Amino acid sequence: MTDICRVPSFHGEFWTSSQKEGNSLHSFTYRGCYKAQLPRFFISRLTDINDIVCDPFMGRGTTLIEASLMGRMVNGSDINPISPMIVAPRLEPPSLEKVVEKLDEMQWGVSQKKLARWKRRNPHQWDEMEPYFHKDTFSDILMLRERFLGLPPWSSSVEAWIRMVTMAILTGHSPGFLSRYTLPPGSTAYPDAQRRINAKHRKGSEPKDVKKLIIAKSARLLATGIMPASRFPTLDASSADNLSLCESQTVKLVMTSPPFVDTIDYAKENWLRMWFAGIIDSYADLQSEKTPSIWRSGSISGWEQMMVGAMREMSRVLVPGGVAAIEVGEIRNGTETLDDRIIRLSQTVGLIPFALFVHEQNFTKTSHIWGVKNKTKGTNTHRIVLLRKPGGVALKGEDVLASVGSN
Repeated sequence: MTDICRVPSFHGEFWTSSQKEGNSLHSFTYRGCYKAQLPRFFISRLTDINDIVCDPFMGRGTTLIEASLMGRMVNGSDINPISPMIVAPRLEPPSLEKVVEKLDEMQWGVSQKKLARWKRRNPHQWDEMEPYFHKDTFSDILMLRERFLGLPPWSSSVEAWIRMVTMAILTGHSPGFLSRYTLPPGSTAYPDAQRRINAKHRKGSEPKDVKKLIIAKSARLLATGIMPASRFPTLDASSADNLSLCESQTVKLVMTSPPFVDTIDYAKENWLRMWFAGIIDSYADLQSEKTPSIWRSGSISGWEQMMVGAMREMSRVLVPGGVAAIEVGEIRNGTETLDDRIIRLSQTVGLIPFALFVHEQNFTKTSHIWGVKNKTKGTNTHRIVLLRKPGGVALKGEDVLASVGSN
């Protein structure tokens, strides 16, 4: 144990790195997410059943899904507008039978005349989509997009589940995805880059059975996806410095991971998902006012300013003695960490830093896919700062380690 800014730090492998040990509902690829074992470690030690767990940077919803599986109530928000669309259905999943029943109601194989009319009205959109999809595949994707345009982003209906699953399999580099061979799921090449990928791999565009692939992905998601009875999750698509969904002093644990400094452009990474959700009409819209301003900073000072606002809201919603566990990792080829900045900034908003957990583990398959080399590039450790709101029990890092955890 060493001291960083006079806060005790604890190093070790605190949870398994195996992807196979998590619940199947977590199986949605999204850049910058952590595995379910991380939030489970802290949720089990810092909360009890029916306590409220909040994630103001919920992303794909790992914290909220794991907390709900553990019998906690959940509140979550993310300024990325697709986030509630991919989280809400997995918090209240339907049965596979209901999914198949709804898919059977839909009109598959839209006539080529109808698709031709759409292409004439939207030549620029088709020019962007053509590098990714066979025209027959795209006609079914277009049918689903138009069907779901009026669906609320926080809906947990069966149709919302199908929307979420379609987003999960839109693009990828194996036969289970709707696109041609492309980047790994969770990141979408821009149209010209996809044309270069097509030319390099010289793979033709084959039609995909959209309905069949949605059913297959749904089955995988639901394989171990038994969720407790609904605990009325509250979700929003708002900034972390405005948690209007949470009443003051109601949250026992904030478990979250804010975006790192100038690392991931979530709008570009998810542009095809945003198109499918009806948020934008084309890749070109990323440069227009149609695209939401997703939380991102290219400078340390800008990141700090945004984090102060977010932590001020965390302090407001936490109960006295409640804890904020903030995972910050490493940036700039592992030469700089952000935990010391979180520790310093937290004291300006009335939170008390009391421990730093540094989880160190071996490399994952996903890291290799993204070209991340351990100890030299990207996030090779998880660094979690624990902050306590004054009042209640004065926890120490040793107390968290000593706890056996509660399911």
